Amino acid sequence: MLSKLNQAGMGALNKPNYISINRHKAFTLVELLVVIAIIAILAALLLPSLARGKQKATQTKCISNLKQLALAIHMYAGDNNDTLPGPMWQGLYFTYNKETERMLYYIAPNLGLPAASSLVQTGQIAICPSSAALMHEQPGESEDSLSRPVSYIVSAEVTNILTDVVTRPFGYPYSSPFYRLPKGPDEPPKKVHEIKNPSRSYAITDADQQNSFPGGLYFSLIPVNKVHGDVRNQLFFDWHVEGVR
Repeated sequence: MLSKLNQAGMGALNKPNYISINRHKAFTLVELLVVIAIIAILAALLLPSLARGKQKATQTKCISNLKQLALAIHMYAGDNNDTLPGPMWQGLYFTYNKETERMLYYIAPNLGLPAASSLVQTGQIAICPSSAALMHEQPGESEDSLSRPVSYIVSAEVTNILTDVVTRPFGYPYSSPFYRLPKGPDEPPKKVHEIKNPSRSYAITDADQQNSFPGGLYFSLIPVNKVHGDVRNQLFFDWHVEGVR
């Protein structure tokens, strides 16, 4: 009998301990809120770093695009008595066909792309991923339309090393059937060795509404501001690429 009472008493004594242990196993509302707050703080600290990392990756891809374009233009000039491709539009369209006003018409084979033909083709090398995320297309536009966005524009002026005359390095197609103003003779492309200060004269640059010609059909479709933070990637006529503020 005593033994049973002792057992019952021991059970009664131990019961609160079990309840106490079970209570400590569960999180209180305050503890959950603290954990959630810590997670939110960590996310706020990490997200800007992740965004900067993504921006750096897309900028690196853009630089790679420009370096490949540099090699292709350099090869073209080497095969054409030092003459740059052109005459062409200032906007570097990523689609091309048999229209001679587009950069890729001239250099596609040097990029390992199919030669220009009546078939409209796409050169991904002319698309900056940062720009692509911000540009927009007009619905219903054909692939070969000039009213399509561009990631890059070519230089509109360089200075001749001998005459100091400012001209378009890649020429301009003033006689093109697509030219919207009164037509005239084309301005021919220039020779690379005629360009003054090639290491400081850009050939191709990122396109945005701050540095592009407002009359271009692509103007309203491209990003409003610089797509790589506070810099634009630029290819220079000595064929180096750098981010310029």
